[in-house]
Amino acid sequence: MNHILRRRSNQNSIIHFIFIKKILLIICHSNKLKLQTIIFSLLICLNLLAVLSCSSRAYERTGSKPADLVIINAEIFTSNSKMSEAEAMAVKGERISFVGKNDDVTDYIGKNTRIIDADGRRVTPGFVDSHCHVLWVGGMLSLMPANLFGCKNWADMKKTLQQSYKERSHLPFIGGIGWKMEYVPGGIPKKEILDEVIKDKPVILMAYSGQSGWMNSIAVEKCSSANPEAFEEMGPVKDSEGRFTGELLRFVSFNFLDYFTNEEIDEKVQKLYLDAMNEAVQSALVSGVTTLQDAQINKRFIPYLFRFKKLGGLDNVRIRCAYYVPPERLKDKTKLLTDLKEWRKLDDEISDKNLKLGRSIKLYIDGTEDNLTCFMLEPFSNRPGYYGHPVWTQDDFNWISATADKLGIQVMTHAVGDAGIRRVVNGYEYAMTQNNSKDSRHRIEHNNLPHPDEVKRMGKLNIVASMQPTHMYADVMVDSAFGFKRLQNWMPWKSLADNGARVAFGSDWCNSPFNPFYGLIISATRYNYKGDDDWAPEEKISVEDAIRHWTIDAAYALFMENEVGSLEVGKFADFVMFNKDPLEVSSLWFLLTHEVDLGTLDDVVDITVVGGKIVYQKKDAKL
Repeated sequence: MNHILRRRSNQNSIIHFIFIKKILLIICHSNKLKLQTIIFSLLICLNLLAVLSCSSRAYERTGSKPADLVIINAEIFTSNSKMSEAEAMAVKGERISFVGKNDDVTDYIGKNTRIIDADGRRVTPGFVDSHCHVLWVGGMLSLMPANLFGCKNWADMKKTLQQSYKERSHLPFIGGIGWKMEYVPGGIPKKEILDEVIKDKPVILMAYSGQSGWMNSIAVEKCSSANPEAFEEMGPVKDSEGRFTGELLRFVSFNFLDYFTNEEIDEKVQKLYLDAMNEAVQSALVSGVTTLQDAQINKRFIPYLFRFKKLGGLDNVRIRCAYYVPPERLKDKTKLLTDLKEWRKLDDEISDKNLKLGRSIKLYIDGTEDNLTCFMLEPFSNRPGYYGHPVWTQDDFNWISATADKLGIQVMTHAVGDAGIRRVVNGYEYAMTQNNSKDSRHRIEHNNLPHPDEVKRMGKLNIVASMQPTHMYADVMVDSAFGFKRLQNWMPWKSLADNGARVAFGSDWCNSPFNPFYGLIISATRYNYKGDDDWAPEEKISVEDAIRHWTIDAAYALFMENEVGSLEVGKFADFVMFNKDPLEVSSLWFLLTHEVDLGTLDDVVDITVVGGKIVYQKKDAKL
């Protein structure tokens, strides 16, 4: 007998406690016993209680179905509707071979089985991030660090950029991510403002939303002359005399490979880029995220992706990628169609258990509220008469949706405003009707402010609502752009699910952290930046539902629900063991005893397992 398997039973513990209590009452009511005798008897009873409550049973390592790994004494949340809770799990090779009770796992314990006693810790499926930018933007952080998110004003931004200039002058440009429009002097990002900080080297900045861009004069000159067509795709703003101001309304199209030469992007820079991709992947694993949808890659990035894969960067994670298609590609529909067919072939030629290509494309129907580029049914509250502008006409969007749908390619469209969301739903409905499609699973990314009519339509059309709970927190820009009344339709998670839509959660990293804990708290409390819950409080959901949206529902959005997303026999053994229970994060006790702020809950994972292999282990985790 080589191992002891402890079995817990709350019911037995209660029975034991009642039994001990009766003994103590008998002792205490006996006038014949001295105080010392009572104390001695009390100690004996307490020891007896300890023995009974830690009752154990020995199992021989002679199981007929020996597993490589067995987890026991766990609080397992499976995300499987047929069996939501379990105590034990067995893993053989890369896949799960058993999920159930401690008593029933014995047949999976063999001579060489590794046994991990969870000791009551929570185990969940590996989280599936349905929308992030782990590879393309992850690598780009080597050139554009996310160093502006922490800035609180223009003085902070200026100081950060000056420091970056000192430390990163060897790079082809000075980049940064995370600036907010409200911190810009005068509220308008002009190139001259950045020139006052750095004027002898290109400065290229991405806003916290990822939509707006800002360049200094030398960057505008370089990019607009090096690749005018690509520069125009970024939506550069011009002044009354037709000169570029430095503001970019569609910075999502930015690709540094379009503007800088191979000499500027040399081997040293490329190594930095690949290392940054690896750091991004590791950040996900540390947070318990095992499968990710990179929401946007472009053609020139694919060689970097293949190189990263060859170096082993994808060995311990699963990533699905979407190919970005800007509306300018419609100028040559023949070439676009050829590219889409080539992209689709990659699924057969390249896709495997760790990397999936060729099955989804990324579009944008509108922008965001921070620069008033999302498309609205009613004017913005802070700009009367202005509705924003759609990126695609309805006819063009119908065409690209139907074309992709016919090729078996899922369409993922960024849409924030209610008018933009309506245009996307119209396009998807057109595509599926034209092609008589049954399981397209087209997606709306963000889906922040859908009109109630579209909430119902999305369920009927099986459109996936790919949403990011941390965006619920928002900021003053959201408040001023939409107003209180309209914000009663803000992120209606519960209504979408109640109407039959599949809600898939993600982080939108690096806009928000990979760590799901923050999003789980917000999805259950709906706290906004003001610290209240008055934006559609009826849309709160349980933490259990939020975890399902972040696991099995997100896996469905990636067409991977038969492989990952829940802990079931036959699926990949992708799971997480926590040192803090994610199912308790919305409880009053948790909120009172934990500081809930970015960075304060970043150490909640003890182990992350992908394909039966521990790919992350906290240093002091007890296994």
